[in-house]
Amino acid sequence: IPLERFSSITNNPNAQGVAAKKSEQKFFSFEEIISFSKEKKYPLLLILDSIQDTHNAGAIIRTAECSGVDGIIITKHNSAPINETVVKTSAGAVSLVKLCQVTNLANALKQLKEEGFWIIGSALSDESKNYTEVDYKIPLALIMGNEEKGIRRLTIDNCDMLIKIPMLGKIQSLNVSVSAGIILFEILRQRSLS
Repeated sequence: IPLERFSSITNNPNAQGVAAKKSEQKFFSFEEIISFSKEKKYPLLLILDSIQDTHNAGAIIRTAECSGVDGIIITKHNSAPINETVVKTSAGAVSLVKLCQVTNLANALKQLKEEGFWIIGSALSDESKNYTEVDYKIPLALIMGNEEKGIRRLTIDNCDMLIKIPMLGKIQSLNVSVSAGIILFEILRQRSLS
């Protein structure tokens, strides 16, 4: 088709001559995510608490798929939509990972605890342990927080433990997708040893 017609269809200057229509993102129910994950010896869920940047969301989903996460729980409000940027950045991992949206994260965390999950949040805090000093061979839900504000206070209050990545530089924060990758692959490393 002519370039002008293609451009009007895609409305994307970075389409690179390729266009596809994606059906609406399938989300699993919270109960389905729990049920599926509990089939594993050490269930691992990833919770994204108000991650707003679509590139970060896509990169985290890609890393989660590569590291064996059983499901991803996303807060419905104040979170990046699962759009074409997320799909592209995830290298298609959005179609391979079970995604779930929840409106009330505090209630979801309470339910996860009732199901035997340990809730671990990544946060810079005096109470946070070094992420390498934690035994991850447990049913686990890992929470990664908003790019600017981190994990919300109510979410922190529902955590069983907080962890952090030690840093030596003057900048005391990493991109959330980088932090997620570091922690998820430490979990995978530990679980691979057993």
